[in-house]
Amino acid sequence: MNEIMPAVLRQSTFVVVGGSKSKIVEGIMREKGILEWLYTKEWFQVTKNSNHPAFMRWKTCNLAIQWGGSKPDSMRIEQMLPIARVALDASLLVKLTEGDLMNLSPGKIEAVGDAKVRNEISARKLVANQFEDLFVELYTAAWHKRVGRTVTLLQGNRLPDVRVDFDSIPFPVFIECKRLKVSSAKTIQKRINDASKKIETASTTYPDAYGAALLDFSAALGAFEAIDNSIPEKMHDVLGIVKNCLRGEKNTHVKSAIVVWDDFHVDGEVPQPVLLTSGRRAKIFHHEKNQNPLGREFLFEGNASHLLMQQTPDEFMPENAGI
Repeated sequence: MNEIMPAVLRQSTFVVVGGSKSKIVEGIMREKGILEWLYTKEWFQVTKNSNHPAFMRWKTCNLAIQWGGSKPDSMRIEQMLPIARVALDASLLVKLTEGDLMNLSPGKIEAVGDAKVRNEISARKLVANQFEDLFVELYTAAWHKRVGRTVTLLQGNRLPDVRVDFDSIPFPVFIECKRLKVSSAKTIQKRINDASKKIETASTTYPDAYGAALLDFSAALGAFEAIDNSIPEKMHDVLGIVKNCLRGEKNTHVKSAIVVWDDFHVDGEVPQPVLLTSGRRAKIFHHEKNQNPLGREFLFEGNASHLLMQQTPDEFMPENAGI
């Protein structure tokens, strides 16, 4: 077993769809409620918002509610995957706001950051083409907060996105988050170079700081089906490019690069329950000039959600699912 799987198992969320009505209300409805908390219920009633990624996630939750009253043989994997993705992010958003993780209840918006940070997030979340980029920053911050670190979101063009402070090390870690829409060498090199410049700016105030770039390839490459625990074939070229960017005298402020991708695995066949695991996986590379690299437990280990689709009575079909 390689380095990826144990971390994913430690950072897991389990959601059940099917069974009793209470399971549906307490599971998917809570995920939907997180989105409504972030945007307000009224926002999802505005037609012009229907093409926004957050609206698509909200609609996905509604579909899951409907599927709670259907049999597994009516479901397709491409329909199940977005539900698992919602579950993947919902738990981290709850943790970022210091909410109740057990009950998937968000906490207080003030926990995200100061007024400047909250205003910046409020503005960016409404822009459709910035939402997914923003969520990469939020899930990065949330992952570190979930494992007990002090996290500061830094909203500014010249600074990295996230600062993480540890009890166990005497310097902060700055992480610049990049969501890549294409996986070309030119694009990867540019993103890492941009990250290096921002980390360099932060280093003028914190000369001992540790800089890292998190590169999310989920938009560029989609989600891979995990047949086993090996790295997907299509990721090898990407990993080679990233590794090459961390050599010599270039990008030396990026001490580590965190390469992230999504995958999924399906266990079971209809008419038996079907378990879908959706994972966010990570591979860490260190700059060859980095003499004291931090381990992955300090940077990012990924997380996973598990979605159980199971047989339910035919007569149960929730009304007003909001489709």
